[in-house]
Amino acid sequence: MENIKPKNVEEEIITLIRDYLCNLPDGKVYKDSIYNIENKIKNKKQHTDAPIEEHIEGMIMAMLTAERPWKYIDNSEMKDKINKAFKDYDAEALINADPEILEQDIRDIKAGNRRISQQTKALKHNIKNLQTYEEENESIDKLYMNIGSSYKVAKFIDKNFKEIGIPLACEYLANMGYDIPKPDSHLRRLFGSKRLGYSKKEKATIKEVFDIIDDFSAKLSTGENPMYRKSIDYLLWLYCAKEYGEVCGENADCEKCVIKDFCNKGKEKAEWTLYKTEHTGAVLYDVFRFIKGLSVKGYG
Repeated sequence: MENIKPKNVEEEIITLIRDYLCNLPDGKVYKDSIYNIENKIKNKKQHTDAPIEEHIEGMIMAMLTAERPWKYIDNSEMKDKINKAFKDYDAEALINADPEILEQDIRDIKAGNRRISQQTKALKHNIKNLQTYEEENESIDKLYMNIGSSYKVAKFIDKNFKEIGIPLACEYLANMGYDIPKPDSHLRRLFGSKRLGYSKKEKATIKEVFDIIDDFSAKLSTGENPMYRKSIDYLLWLYCAKEYGEVCGENADCEKCVIKDFCNKGKEKAEWTLYKTEHTGAVLYDVFRFIKGLSVKGYG
């Protein structure tokens, strides 16, 4: 099969990362996950209005990802336990539930995180908000769609919900099938001035991440074949995240990086390696001459 040359840098970056991830031992799992993400987005476009129970589930599953690896709760057995603990996401049952009992139930199945106590206490407020949105707008999704861009919806959720900042708001919306990236620390660092350099800041701002992903999507989409923002986000996240790709996380592994030619950190490391290679011989010779001189003077 003939290799098609990428049209732009963004396409080359995504192609290199996708090929690298798909060739890892868990490559098929990653492929399946991307397929599921894209199907969820397509289904959302056809069936826009989800019931409140699905929104509660999407919100809670997003909250549980706070400050902990997603891998440990992203399996069917754990999700069944979480569903049971959260009463199959029944709004009234959760509003009337004791937050401390909910917290303990989640801790018992090892699905908690550092914020779980505050999160279970916030559920009543958040679910009542969802009930109000559904009553006043026919559906929660109608309200979100009327707000405008995905960034504006994430900001709205950040402002009106407890224990859900913009990154978790994006996770919640993605769980519901919205095509939205999650501007977490991995992407903000990756797009920052010391890595890919799309931002002048060391960590790109949240708004910059949205804009950069939008640009990637526009450049990678062709005709009837869109490249979804969430797919791009997921590939980049996998490449960085601990216990997944683990290449461009906080402590970057530049040796195995497939996009180091586009990365400021990768270029700096390559230049330093070249410098050491070119100068090692001369430095060793100088050291040898110095030691020999000491020996002649009676020190050796």
